[in-house]
Amino acid sequence: VARAKSHYEMVTSKDGTDAQKKTRGTEWLKLSFEEVISRDIKLMKSCGLIPYWNEATQSIDNALFDQFVGSSAEDEAFSKYQAHIPMNTGSHSLISRGLYELQLRKWFKKFSPGLFFVAKMEDLKEDGGVQRIMNQLFRFFNVPDFKVEDTSVKNKRDYKDMNAETRELLKKFYGRHNERLRLLLGEEWEGVW
Repeated sequence: VARAKSHYEMVTSKDGTDAQKKTRGTEWLKLSFEEVISRDIKLMKSCGLIPYWNEATQSIDNALFDQFVGSSAEDEAFSKYQAHIPMNTGSHSLISRGLYELQLRKWFKKFSPGLFFVAKMEDLKEDGGVQRIMNQLFRFFNVPDFKVEDTSVKNKRDYKDMNAETRELLKKFYGRHNERLRLLLGEEWEGVW
């Protein structure tokens, strides 16, 4: 939920170098956060990626979700959706980027899940979090620890809170997906968002 808002704010920010602004794209500059959400949901829906999402009630049909998610039909719909993503700009896939389980599942089918290190950005924000996560990463790759000298926050922006209705919509949308992420990654991912 917060990632989507942060992504939108980063892409629509007027701050940054010319190169950063070019990479972000201009597609969302005149759109509200809610309009960008709506466009991505409509694109996912038109590609068959979220047949379980009822736009009128802004809710998930749980039976259809359970039937569809993890199926070859979902994989095909995700590929169809990805074909619509412009790779020359950051102004795309605001909502689908948060479907972490869907994205990781493909990799976990090809490679052993033990070959992946997955961390939560929130853990980096904790006091000492950068060094702690980096130490875990160094151990994961079996390389010596290294003291990270500069752990200051980079690319931070202040922005208005999202409205309560939008937050609730995103919580409903991502809820079942985050449950699947926990099933994929383990109990430590229970209720993280």
